[in-house]
Parts: sequence; C-alpha cells; structure tokens
Amino acid sequence: MYSRTPLRRLLQPERIRPCNFICTRCLSSKAPIYDTTSSRIKHLSQLKSTYDIIKELKDVYSTIDSTFIQDVVTELAKSRNEEVKLPLNILRNAKAREYMLKDCCEIVMKDDVDLILSSLGVLHRAKILPRHEYQGKDANTLRMEFLQLLMNENQIALATMCILNYIVNDIEVPYPKIKLLIDIISSSSLTDFPMNSYCLLQVLRISTRIDPLELFTSLMYLSSNVNGNYFANHLFFKYVDDEVFARMSIQQQHWIILSMLEVNLENSDAIKALKIWQVAKPIVLISAPSANQISLYVEKLINAFQLHHNETLIEQEINNLPACLDTDYMIDYKLFFYAQHSADKFHTLVKTLHSPLRRSSLTSLLRSFIQLRDESNAEKIVSTIFAHSTINSEELQTIVETLLQKGKVSEALSMVQRMNLETSKFSYLMMFKHTWKNRDQAFFKEFYLKFMNLNYDDSLLELFTIELIRAISTINNRQAVRYYVNFLKKVDFRPYKTNELYQLIDFKRYGFLDEFSQLVRLTPFGMVECLKILSKQTVLDR
Repeated sequence: MYSRTPLRRLLQPERIRPCNFICTRCLSSKAPIYDTTSSRIKHLSQLKSTYDIIKELKDVYSTIDSTFIQDVVTELAKSRNEEVKLPLNILRNAKAREYMLKDCCEIVMKDDVDLILSSLGVLHRAKILPRHEYQGKDANTLRMEFLQLLMNENQIALATMCILNYIVNDIEVPYPKIKLLIDIISSSSLTDFPMNSYCLLQVLRISTRIDPLELFTSLMYLSSNVNGNYFANHLFFKYVDDEVFARMSIQQQHWIILSMLEVNLENSDAIKALKIWQVAKPIVLISAPSANQISLYVEKLINAFQLHHNETLIEQEINNLPACLDTDYMIDYKLFFYAQHSADKFHTLVKTLHSPLRRSSLTSLLRSFIQLRDESNAEKIVSTIFAHSTINSEELQTIVETLLQKGKVSEALSMVQRMNLETSKFSYLMMFKHTWKNRDQAFFKEFYLKFMNLNYDDSLLELFTIELIRAISTINNRQAVRYYVNFLKKVDFRPYKTNELYQLIDFKRYGFLDEFSQLVRLTPFGMVECLKILSKQTVLDR
C-alpha cells in the first residue's frame, strides 16, 4: 500500500521559511548600505539627474523609519553652517518638491512640535513653501496651518491627503477648511481633472457635512468635463434623494440636471441620461424652467431619444412630456418619430399644426411624408418650400435618398449638381455611399474636385474616409486594414505629407481614384469608426 499525495501538493512549490531566506543583495559587497543620517545625505547630495534623485529618495527611505526632511533637520542640528549642509541639488529640484511636501505631510502627524517647525523651516528656506510666521504652539494648530499653506499653494492632492490622514487619526478638521478645499477644487483648471475629481469625492466622502452650495459647485465641476461622467454620476445619485439636494434653489437644481444630461450624452450614455431625466421630470412639473433652460432641456432630450434604441420607451416619454417642453423643436422631432413608428399619431399631430408653418416644420413634414411614402403631400411640401426659398441641406438629403432608393441616380445627381457645395456636400457623400460599386469614374472625378474645395478641417472629409474604408473593406478587408495603418502613419495629415500618402496608396486597383488619398482625414472618432468596420468585416469573412 502507498499513501496518496494530492496533486495540488505536488504542484505547489515548497514554502521557504523566513528564517532560511537570505537576501543575496545584502551579502554582496557592492550593495551600498546607508545606515546613518550623514551617509544618506552625503549619498543623495552627489546625485545629479532628476531620475536618480527621485529613485534614490524612494529606495533609501522606503525601508527605514525616517524621511529625507527629518535627515536634513538632524544634519542642520549638528552644524550651524546651514548652507553647507543643505543638499541643494534636491531642495531645488522641481520634481523632488512634491516628494518633500509628502514628507512633511507625514511629519506633521507626529506630536513633536520642534520637529514639525524645523521641517517646515527647511521647506521655507528652500522656497518650496512661501515664508510664513507660524502662530501655533501645539502640533494640532501647526497641522491646520500647514494644511492652509498647501491649499494656498493649490496643492490639491497633498491637501486632500492631509485631511484624510487627520480624520483617520481622529484629528478634527474644521468644516471651513473642508469647505475651502471643496471650493478650490471646484474652481480649479481642467489640467489635472481626473486627480482633482478623485480628491473631491474623497473629501466629500469623509466630510461629516456638506452644504447645498458645496454640493452644487462640486456637481457642476465634475459634470463640466467629458471625462467626469463617472465621478458626476456617483455623486449625483448619492445625493439626489438627500435633503441637501432638496435645499438647493430650483434654478440650481435645473442647472445641475442639465449639466448631468450633457456629460452623459457626450459619452453617448442615453440610458443614464434618461435615468437623470426621471429625476428631473417632477422638478420641471413643479417649477417651470427659464426659457433658456427649456430650450436646453428639449435639445438634450431629443439627443437622448436619438441615441436610445428602445422606441417603446421613447414613445412613452414623448407622450408624457411636461407641457412647457412641448416646443416647436420638440414637435418637429415628434412628427418624424411618429412617421417612423405610429402613422395614426403622426396624422393626429399634423391636424394640430397651424399656418404659416415654420421652416423646420416643413423639413420635418417632408421627411415624414417621404418616410410614409406619401409622394403627393411630399411634393406639396417641396412646392411650398420653393415658393418662399430654396431647399436646405437636410431636405436635399431626404429627396436624394428617396431618388436613390428608387434607382433614379441621374435625377439625384442632377439635383445635387444644381446646389451650392455647402448645401450639397452631404448629398454628394450619400451618392458615393449608394453608387461606389458602379465605379463611375466621371462621378468620382466630380466628387474629388468638389471635396477638394472643402475646408481642411471639414468633418465631411473624415466621413468620406470612413466610407472609403467601408467600401474597400467589403472588397478586400486585409487591404483595407493596410490602408488604415498607412492612414495612421500620416495621422496629422499635414499638407506637406500628402505626397507621401499618395505614394503609399493604390486605390486605382479597386476602381477608385488615387487622388482620393488627398481627401483622407482622421480624428480619434474616425479611427474608432474605422476599427469597428474592419473588425466587423473580419468576423463576416470567417
């Protein structure tokens, strides 16, 4: 008989007992050991590069119960000649300043008043902190003065760290100090937005109270940047049902909700935007927003509806809008939405319209009648439009798309050619999308010459680039990937590089013009769209 040993035990390495472990670095004679204050300061004083300074500060002090500032204070105490003893290579290094301020954040947590004052004195002599006459005679008062100095110097992350350390160690921080830091963060620039936003949430988390004004400024700051949606949503839904939010003025509540809608829509998060709208609806019903706010509400709600994919939910929302939001712009949206999803409601809504109709309503009616294949009424709308002006870009697209769907390519092109470039450019792109498989070289040449007249930063050039990648991808996805990579190599697309790109691209082999390379433009948005096209085609090709 034999005893069975579990497989997992055989596969596990033998555990090394701490007493048997010996660090080979410690045995090596080449490994320097700085076990005294003087040896550490002497070693650090000889360093020149910023990289070496920061690295050695971390390596030397990570394993001992001391800090660089404490060592400097100890050395100064040994000699009256302060200038000789100060390691100026570090004290005057801009990158090392934050490290030394962190040292002081740790030192002020001690109850040694003399050490705190001496350490702060080093920072003042090195001009890391401005001159300051300390009033405190005890450690706690000095802590608050140090915190105030950090806030005065806009050291947001370090001030936050200090407050967190104080509260964790049961050191009371007066609310005016917390309020001041909240105000400083809320009015800070967007340069360090992610870090400042995180600090703001941490301060609010540990604070025992928050006033309505501080909540308002915090939410407005967090929602002011496209990257702040996570932070803003977290804070908004934490306090939206709290009395602090209810104590804000109605105008403040409206502005917060509008800002929250905006930041989520900027991130294409229609689901979260409509969740925020559920919070806003009772507020709008109780107290009507200002005319400007109503306009903004309508604009953002329509954007949310256009992004959302649940038509049933959208219909439910537009059927139950507060009366103040049933503006002309919203009615225009309703017309086309109902034309797509509920013909009966469309016809009911049309009966409520009164002459003279606004131009935007004529555009919506034209799109709606074409959607419903009501050619008779569509022609009446076109006649009405031409009787007073000419068709705009959106109307032209609607008509051209209808003609293309009916196979009337020549009629569509003839209509586009009669319009100026600003009105017809979207329709030209639509024609390219519908007809590129015909390889109509005459149209390609006309298209190229038209688009060469567009401004260098016109978004249509990027949309054309995306459609070009889409077209080539359906023919040869591998080659489309290669072209995309070549586009990225010239991602700045500066004029002097167009010849280089021209040499890398051979569109003619697929029936396109090589000159199309001069129209190529890409931004991060376009890059993402191209990658979606290429990846989707890769899956389809398998």
